[in-house]
Amino acid sequence: VLNLQAEMTLAEILVAGSAEQLFSAAHDVSEGGIAQTLAEMAMRSGVGARLEVPAGLDAFTFLWSESATRAVVVVPQNKNDEFLALCESKSFPVTKVGAVDSLSKSIQLAGVFGETISLDIEELRVVSEETLPRLFG
Repeated sequence: VLNLQAEMTLAEILVAGSAEQLFSAAHDVSEGGIAQTLAEMAMRSGVGARLEVPAGLDAFTFLWSESATRAVVVVPQNKNDEFLALCESKSFPVTKVGAVDSLSKSIQLAGVFGETISLDIEELRVVSEETLPRLFG
């Protein structure tokens, strides 16, 4: 799982990476930041991940920043070098934030104010799907 940041090059990276089948999933980071992006990806796929807040960032900034031009991309290990070379060819910064865990049904995030948190994907799905009906009937 990678967190991508840059200006207009993001679209070029996503289009080229998709055409070359360098990643198995991608999702833009927007409302709700990476926290919402990761939750949506996990709920859609039913697959867990192990992540860590990058060094030098506080958990709040990492999880909920809504800064523009970012995406989370899932790159298979055997495509990692090709994907990194593509990003480097465009001078596109990339930060590895974790790994998909196909045996897990949760998102585990280390480095959250000194703690590791674990969020069950099914519990996230229930909360997400029940919120509006509960509020509006």
